[in-house]
Amino acid sequence: MKKLLALLALPLVGCGILGIGSQGQLPEVWVIPVAKIRFEGTLTAGDERLQRIRDFLVDMNVRIYDLTDGQVRIAKFELYNGSQIPNTTPGIGTMREVPSNQGLGIIGLPGAPGYYQFSLHESFLERNYCVGVAAHEWLHAWVGVYDEYKDSDSSSHCPKDWAKRMETDSCIMDNCWRTELCRHGSSLHNGNTLQQEKRGMSCYEWLKKAVHDAGKGEIQIPGKYYCGPDDPPDPVIDLKF
Repeated sequence: MKKLLALLALPLVGCGILGIGSQGQLPEVWVIPVAKIRFEGTLTAGDERLQRIRDFLVDMNVRIYDLTDGQVRIAKFELYNGSQIPNTTPGIGTMREVPSNQGLGIIGLPGAPGYYQFSLHESFLERNYCVGVAAHEWLHAWVGVYDEYKDSDSSSHCPKDWAKRMETDSCIMDNCWRTELCRHGSSLHNGNTLQQEKRGMSCYEWLKKAVHDAGKGEIQIPGKYYCGPDDPPDPVIDLKF
């Protein structure tokens, strides 16, 4: 208890719970024009659920902007009822059904940026899921990063050291509550993960490669932990029903 009280008495320096990291961001690289949302159900223009969906999508965009340190954001979300978009739409993305207790479905071709459609179930909103789950699944589909955990063994999580995970708030592919991507370096990326097994590099390195290969610009890998950035502009929410 004394240690806890002493910790709480520490002054906050910079930003973050322990004052670790610095406020700031990198130049914007890619503003994704539109992401298509397939709502598994039926919505109307006056539906009371719309505000919750809007808030969820705005928060998801904030998380994507944060974990890329201000380099990527989504300009617009188009919201469709499930019957308007088939589960498989060539050129947009391949959808999959998910159990009703999960509430989110998203899958794409790994390493092929351009898969901007995902399926949102009402149960996802009802259960107040961490918006990081959506950002985590988005990254799987959007650029094909893999999970930064391998099994229940703590040595298979990323970063491997718990204190380093807390210090850098990394990695969202390991835990949906995190706000950053792991970076290269022995202390910031764990080799005993699915991402390393499949891609041979950290999440940030793979993001840089995938965006470059897609001809969308040059992502920078930060040399330090930014606990910012400021929130991006709110995306347009375009109702398509």
